[in-house]
Amino acid sequence: MKTVIRRWDRRKDVDFFKAAELEAFKGTLNRSEDLTERQILEKFRKMDEEDPIDLSNPSHEVLIVDSRARPQIALIWLCSREPFWRFKSRLTWIYNLYVVPELRRHGIARMLLQEAEKWTRKEGLVTIALHVIEWNAPARHLYEAMGYELVHTHNESCFYEKKIG
Repeated sequence: MKTVIRRWDRRKDVDFFKAAELEAFKGTLNRSEDLTERQILEKFRKMDEEDPIDLSNPSHEVLIVDSRARPQIALIWLCSREPFWRFKSRLTWIYNLYVVPELRRHGIARMLLQEAEKWTRKEGLVTIALHVIEWNAPARHLYEAMGYELVHTHNESCFYEKKIG
């Protein structure tokens, strides 16, 4: 499949970005099938209000993948972050890695993680980190296959890190 990775266009890509964020959020909810769509949206709104993020901040980068057949098939949201929690130096934080469900397991996420490494080097950083829910086995397998190490768990949260050269 022929794909192109590009920086996001806030006006053109905002709906895709929001939909990807909501889908990723749903994946973190334990027993989300027991919740109504309205309950999920309320939880999502509350999370967004409690931890607002300014995407216009230049430390954030969102990359979108388009294919010839279909625009907006995947994204990765990166941020150059100051040290926080257990991470002792500036790093790239992956807020979201999303591929539309029907195109998963085609190497698109792997390609975006490679782009994250390029972006990290360009930013002068050497660490990439992320959070994933423990029951997301396909994502955890991908991260581990790409050299990410599980560095901490808390409840159902798994925190991964990769040092790049």
